[in-house]
Amino acid sequence: MTIATSIVKAWQVRNQREKQGLTLAAAVLISWLGWVLLVNPALRGRAHWQRELPTMQNELSQMRSLLKDIGKLPPPSKEASLPVSRQTLESSLTEKGLRAENLEIADGHVKARFIDISFSSFAELLQQWQIASQLVVEEVTVTARDRIDRVDVSVSLKRAL
Repeated sequence: MTIATSIVKAWQVRNQREKQGLTLAAAVLISWLGWVLLVNPALRGRAHWQRELPTMQNELSQMRSLLKDIGKLPPPSKEASLPVSRQTLESSLTEKGLRAENLEIADGHVKARFIDISFSSFAELLQQWQIASQLVVEEVTVTARDRIDRVDVSVSLKRAL
């Protein structure tokens, strides 16, 4: 005997009042499941997004305003940036209190190796090189030391176009 035939047989032996009660219970169960699985999450999601929408619209208008401001800026000129030279890079290293174990400069490419330096100072140095000399990182390897904020770094940079 299959499951379907056993269900049909069990349904047929029920009297009319039991059938109505089971039908009502099934309808209540299906309605409750529909509420829990479909309607309630949709209502809560809608309320959440209605609360968040004004904030998101404000952020969008700020981004549009900033985008307009950026569009008004003059294009960066190649002459305004400092040339990539050993003297320029070494002076920025001295400003940050860093010393490169190895510093190679060739055709707008810079390779540097640092041992036991402060990671935060290195991050500031990279930011300064990016702004002043328009250098971007091609490849970097950072190895943590035993002390906090101390690392060994090998970095390869190139001149941004």
